[in-house]
Amino acid sequence: MMSTRCLAPTISILLAICGSAIAQRDADTEKNVLRQGEHVPSGSIAIIDGVPVTNAEFFSELAQQQTRPAGMGLTVVEALIDEHLIVRAMNEQGISVSDEDVQAQIDSVRAALKARKQDLDEELKRNGVPMDLFRKKIRRVAALDKLVRAGGRLPAGKPIPNLHRTAWLSDQRKSAKIVIPPNRLPRGVVATVDGHRITAQAFAQDLLVKLDDKEIAKTIEDILQEKLIVRLLATRQLQITEADLLQEWAYRKKKFNSDPRYKGVPYEEIVKQQTGLDPATLRSSLGFRVNTALGIIARTWFTPTQLKDAYTRHIRRFGPQLSCAHILIEATDIEIRQKTGIPSFEVARARAEHVLLELDKGVKFDQLARIWSKDKATKSKGGRLPTFTPGRSIFEESIVACAETLKIGEISKPVRTRSGWHLVKLIRKDPAPPLEDPSVQSDLRRVLATQVFSEAYKAAKIGIDFSRD
Repeated sequence: MMSTRCLAPTISILLAICGSAIAQRDADTEKNVLRQGEHVPSGSIAIIDGVPVTNAEFFSELAQQQTRPAGMGLTVVEALIDEHLIVRAMNEQGISVSDEDVQAQIDSVRAALKARKQDLDEELKRNGVPMDLFRKKIRRVAALDKLVRAGGRLPAGKPIPNLHRTAWLSDQRKSAKIVIPPNRLPRGVVATVDGHRITAQAFAQDLLVKLDDKEIAKTIEDILQEKLIVRLLATRQLQITEADLLQEWAYRKKKFNSDPRYKGVPYEEIVKQQTGLDPATLRSSLGFRVNTALGIIARTWFTPTQLKDAYTRHIRRFGPQLSCAHILIEATDIEIRQKTGIPSFEVARARAEHVLLELDKGVKFDQLARIWSKDKATKSKGGRLPTFTPGRSIFEESIVACAETLKIGEISKPVRTRSGWHLVKLIRKDPAPPLEDPSVQSDLRRVLATQVFSEAYKAAKIGIDFSRD
C-alpha cells in the first residue's frame, strides 16, 4: 500500500494525468450543444440533411485537430504512449496489478484527502474526472510503481517519488521508436510505438474529459460544414480536387503578400508558426477544404448582375479608402489601472484639449504624436494608421465614423474609445475602386459564396446526439 507521506503530491499528479475539464459543464448547455435537432442513427454522433457523421469520423477529426501544436491532445497522446510502454513491460516481466491493488491505492488517496478535510469524490467531480477514468489511471500508476521496484530503482517498502516514475518512462521512450506527427501517420492513428498503433478512438476517449462541450461541438460543426459544402458542390457536378487546394493556397498566399504589414515575411513561415503544420497537412484539413470549396463557389456560381447588386450593397467594403493619423491619449475608468499612472477619462480629455491647442498654434501633428500618443504601433510614424475603408476596418466605430466626416487635412475634436481619447487627422481620401477591378470582383465573389454557404447551413436539417459515456 502506498505510504501516506507521498499521497499529497500523488492526488495532484493523478488529476494531472487524468486531466481536468476546462470549464464546468452545465447540464442545460450540454443538452443544447451536444443533443439537439434531428434523430441521429446508431453509430453516429450527428447528421446533416440525412448524411451521418459516424463515431469513427468524429474520433479521427478530433485526433487530427487536437494533436496539432495548438491543441491540447499531445499530452494525451504522450500519456497513451506511456500506457502502452507500461503494459508492454508488464507483459514482458510477468507483472500484474489486481483490483485489490487498485482499490488499496484509491483507499490510501481517499484517506490522505480526508486527513486534509477533502473528499476524493468531490475533487474528481470538481476536476471533471469520472471515477472509472481515475481508477484506470490509478492502475497505471500502481503498475508503474511495480516496474520501478522491479528495476531495482528503489528498495522495497519505501515510497516512490514521482521522479523515479518519470525516469523509468524516459528510459522506455528513448529505447522505443515513437512516431507522433499526424502528417506521417495514416488517418485514424495518432501515434505508433515500435509499430503498435494508438488509434484516434482510444485517443479521443481519453481526451474528451479535457474538453468542454463547446470544443466538442466545434469539431462536430467542422465535420458537418465540410459535408454540407461538398454536397453543395455536388449539386453542380463540382468537387474539390488537388488543383483546387493548390489554387486556394496560391490565393491566400497572394492575399497575404499584398498586405504591407507582412512585407518580406514568408507566407509558409507564418502558417507554420500559427498552425504548426506544413502546407500539405494544412491543405488536407477540414477547414482548408471548406475554404477551398468556398473558392470554387466564388469562381463559378455568380452572374454579372449578381455581382453588380452585391457591389451596391457592399460598397463600404471598398471605399472610400481613408488614410489617417491619430494621437491617442490613454485613459481608463478602472481605479487600479489609474494607480499605475493611466489617467481617468476626464483628465485625459483635458490633455487631449491641450494637444489641440498646440496644434492650433502650428505645432505639427506628427511631432505631437511622437510626444503624446500612447499607441506604440504608430507613435514613431507620426501617428499614421493603415489605410482602411468604412466597411472593413479594425478600428472602433467612433474612429471610423469620425474619419468619414473629416475633410483632407482636417483634425477632429477628441474622439472617445475604450482606450482613451483620440485626435484624428484625415490625410487622404480615395474613392472606391470600380466593380471591374479584379480585386473587387474576387472579394465580392467570396462574400457571395460565404452567404450562400451560411444560408444553406442555417436551412440544413441538423441533428447532434453526442454522449461522453
